[in-house]
Amino acid sequence: MEPIPYRIRIGVTGHRVLDNETELKQQIIEILKTEITKLFDNNSLSLLNKNLATPVTYSVLTPLAEGADRLIAETVMEYDALSCVEVILPLTLPDYKKTFNNPDDPEFFELYAKARHVRKLRYLDLENDPKINQNTSETNIENRLEKAREEAFEKAGRHIVNHCDVLIAIWDGEKSQGIGGTQDIIEYANTKNRPVIIISTNPPYTIKVEKGYGLNCHALKGIERFNNTSIPSTVKDSYTKNMYDKLFQNPESNYIPESSKEIVREILLPYYVKASIKAKKYQRIYMPSGILIFLCSAIAVAAVLIGILYHPVLLFSFLVEFLCLLTILTICLFAQQLRINWLENRFLTERLRAACYFIATSTEITSIEIPPYMGVAHKYSDWMVLVFNEIWYRTPKMEGIKDDMLNCFKDYIIKHWIDDQKNHHSEKHRKLTKLNKRFAYFGWVIYLIALIASGIHIVQSLSTGFELDQLTENILIFLAIALPALGAAVVGIRKHGEYERIESRSYNMSEVIEDISIDFNKLHDKNEFVSLMYDLDKLMLLENQDWLMLMKLVKLEVNP
Repeated sequence: MEPIPYRIRIGVTGHRVLDNETELKQQIIEILKTEITKLFDNNSLSLLNKNLATPVTYSVLTPLAEGADRLIAETVMEYDALSCVEVILPLTLPDYKKTFNNPDDPEFFELYAKARHVRKLRYLDLENDPKINQNTSETNIENRLEKAREEAFEKAGRHIVNHCDVLIAIWDGEKSQGIGGTQDIIEYANTKNRPVIIISTNPPYTIKVEKGYGLNCHALKGIERFNNTSIPSTVKDSYTKNMYDKLFQNPESNYIPESSKEIVREILLPYYVKASIKAKKYQRIYMPSGILIFLCSAIAVAAVLIGILYHPVLLFSFLVEFLCLLTILTICLFAQQLRINWLENRFLTERLRAACYFIATSTEITSIEIPPYMGVAHKYSDWMVLVFNEIWYRTPKMEGIKDDMLNCFKDYIIKHWIDDQKNHHSEKHRKLTKLNKRFAYFGWVIYLIALIASGIHIVQSLSTGFELDQLTENILIFLAIALPALGAAVVGIRKHGEYERIESRSYNMSEVIEDISIDFNKLHDKNEFVSLMYDLDKLMLLENQDWLMLMKLVKLEVNP
């Protein structure tokens, strides 16, 4: 299994016409050799200088326009053989070619063919856009077309800035002639505090570095951990076989091409198995740790109370309390990283599971979209997002669905993805509803016993004719004080597992998936199939992101 590299994502912007590409190329190489490294903080530099199992390379985000875009992409790929290009297309390919001096420029198509990923920002040709081609004069339409092109270039530039680690600009220092020019993109990067390295197009082609917030390689730690994880071959082989059999040892998969099955087995499943095993391992450790914290809190209160009520064991009681508090502190110090590792590996596992179904049906998976409100959960630069993208880019480009395969693929997806997810969420809802009721029942029992104990103690204190022996009174005092602490622990355990919220989410998911199942059963067109696959994947991704955000906010903390 090849290690996943850590890629420094270089965004590009610059002029289309360059006078001295040889000198500019030398400056780009100088940036790669020295300037980008200087942007990293000391901790990152220390990590980068270690003998890592993770290769460090580059990914260039570029629209591949003439001039600066292509020069930077070509130079980076020549400098580092592991580097790659990710194309950001501002217009449809036919419209974009019209903006070149030579629409059939072989340089563009050569780089375009090497791209690991093409991100299309527009799917409708400008001439077919009703917003542009309304009933008006020919001059106005041409002006609207030109404005639409500029807005598309500006959108592409902003997208590049938002998704890169550092922006390299080849700029003459002059103001932009229209919106979306080099100056505009540099200024936008400055508002985002993104590191910008500017190469002047004027001799002596000086390099100017605007550090912004600088660079860090926090994602490298996660990728390194993932690469260094070793799974025993017997466990890995058994797990891989079980997952493969679940996917393809069924009547509905008989028509899936063997080449697709091989891609899943050889490229996706090795990483899926590693992520899934890691996620389960961390979950097995973390969840009981949280339960232990709340139980230790209740035990600490009960121990001290026993010591106060029965003085001969007071020292032992404080020893028990000390050990309980020490256990809580130890768990809180180490459990947080376990929780993060569990959540992030589970996120990666679910994305790879979805990718298996896309490969099986010869469909390109959508890239991971992260709504702004999901920034609490994860970002484009997080290690599991980078790892997923790297794995997906290793798969061959999907050829698309043939008409004679539509019904076979439809039946396969309904039976083995939609129904599987629907049953999963229905079963989870059933189990958590039952568990939640048990916790609620137990909590009420504790509450009522504590209430009765307190009531008896009040009656005994106010009534002169109602006396209790010392042992009974001590038991009532113990129950009145200790049981609320136990009740709080029960509530804490419920909140720790987020049983109620996940139960509700699972119910809603099963309902939504049922609606998608109905839509799949009615489809009769391969374009409709692809559209519904994207809808289904988006639903699964949003559910995964929502769960990730929810669980990341459930922290184990010591509040003094």
